[in-house]
Amino acid sequence: MNRSITDDRLRLCRAANGEKYTKLIRSLSYSLIYIISIYIKSPYYRQNKRVVKAMDTKALCLAVLSRGEASGYEIKKSLESIPISALQEVSFGSIYPALNKLTEEECVVCRQETQTKRPDKKVYALTDLGMTRLIERLEQEPAPDRFRSDFLFTLSFAHFLEPSLVRRLIDDRIAFYETRIQEMEGCDLTSATPGGRFVHGFGHAVYQGALTYLRQQRAELLAALSDPAHNKTQSIRPASGMKPTASPYKESGQLGN
Repeated sequence: MNRSITDDRLRLCRAANGEKYTKLIRSLSYSLIYIISIYIKSPYYRQNKRVVKAMDTKALCLAVLSRGEASGYEIKKSLESIPISALQEVSFGSIYPALNKLTEEECVVCRQETQTKRPDKKVYALTDLGMTRLIERLEQEPAPDRFRSDFLFTLSFAHFLEPSLVRRLIDDRIAFYETRIQEMEGCDLTSATPGGRFVHGFGHAVYQGALTYLRQQRAELLAALSDPAHNKTQSIRPASGMKPTASPYKESGQLGN
């Protein structure tokens, strides 16, 4: 049989199969899209979908106003204070735009309060609609906690540092935790809400756990850094063009992609 004829038949066959394959994929795609659209419209999806969204400035302002009316400055001071400042980060330049938006949405009302020898100040109060919006926001699935620590990041590379510096860093952090725990233990919780007392206790447990760990592991880390083998690793630096060493955490699956 002529080789060119055979090649032509093979090309035609492949083209035909490829067209069938393309039609099959297109058909499956349309079916999948249809199934997904039906599922999203179903009551099951609406009742069970998980909405994960970080707290925004509007929600934080509503939370502060749930304690009582306040001026913009007083709201700012509340957001700067414990416990909110330990749990949430807010751009203070976004507070007044958020309050203006909440006023437009009738979630808060604003009144002018006269001050002696000072400009009038705006005082905000939560409306029933604002309380409803706050509760709806609190009922949503909370976003995952975000944890950042320059201290722990630095200690991750303690093998590049002098043991005396590492000792000072750990001792300073121990002093910080001791002071913070003492402050927390001196707090008056008689008027705190049940949730407020719970969060206070959680924070105390976290600080106490960190303090205990630093006290127990300080000597072991410093001993390891003072080992002669450590002096060799200190001098090791990646040469230009070398690929960095793979992280052991990545290989063990302790870190995500």
